[in-house]
Amino acid sequence: MKTPFAALLLAVAATLPALAAPPTPEQRQAMKEKWDSMTPEQQEAAKERMRKKWESMTPEQREAAKKRFAERNPGAAARLADKAASAPAK
Repeated sequence: MKTPFAALLLAVAATLPALAAPPTPEQRQAMKEKWDSMTPEQQEAAKERMRKKWESMTPEQREAAKKRFAERNPGAAARLADKAASAPAK
């Protein structure tokens, strides 16, 4: 369940304006509680909305989102990079 939560964080980081302050621990906890309270169908719908938003971004917007995510979540960003590097090429 770590990957969906990391994807959620990536999507949240991608949707925040570049100059916005990172979420406080209380805000992060509230987001996590909201996610945990969702049904699996609601979570799947939210993931699909995030996926569509990500796909609609330009490459520059994606890179900026990845950079912001890496700055805010260095450990998670490293794990995602390792996972992407070890994934087979399509």
